[in-house]
Amino acid sequence: MREPTAGLPYGSPAYWDARYAGQAADDACDEWYGGAALEAVLGVARALCLRPGTPALEIGCGGSRLAERLAAEMQLAVTATDISPAAVGRCRRREGAAAAVTWEVADAAALPFPPASFSLVLDKGVCDALDCDDGADGTPTAAAALAEAARVLMPGGALILASCREPADRAPLLAGRFVTAGVLEVWAAVEAGRARAPCPEAYVYTLVPVSGAGALPGSV
Repeated sequence: MREPTAGLPYGSPAYWDARYAGQAADDACDEWYGGAALEAVLGVARALCLRPGTPALEIGCGGSRLAERLAAEMQLAVTATDISPAAVGRCRRREGAAAAVTWEVADAAALPFPPASFSLVLDKGVCDALDCDDGADGTPTAAAALAEAARVLMPGGALILASCREPADRAPLLAGRFVTAGVLEVWAAVEAGRARAPCPEAYVYTLVPVSGAGALPGSV
């Protein structure tokens, strides 16, 4: 189970290049928040009842299998991006990945897509990671990433955000940008030797931009 650690340069491509360069293409150790969160995100996406071929965007794909699962199980037209060329290259080399997903190097805070390009945007840990980076030296910020997610969403579109931060902690960042349409708590088995008070491992938020706050999930 991986969670961001305060003080690391998560907004730097060089940091992620160094992290991913030495990993094998099929190494799944960077499934942020673990398999339970992955399944929860997929479940929320399925509940939107999107049509096959619907354009979807994953930001900060890293080493996750989320994009392949969305393409294979829901037949979405998925574009998966990451700020790290090493991460994107590793995903492209992964068996079966290239045919199912379009992989692109892109900064979540400066996406190279026109407005209203996607019906669904997914973020599994990017905002959490950028929260731990102070945005110094022009590195991306969580606020900028959310602004870009709202920009590239079609009217009636939704952002699925997986975060280790509970609603009260997430509210200030979302205020004025997104309205929360639903929150799913993700509970995972206690890991051996890990002392942790009973609480969710992560939360999966279904969000609609403030400009489209009247839209309901499922109408995308």
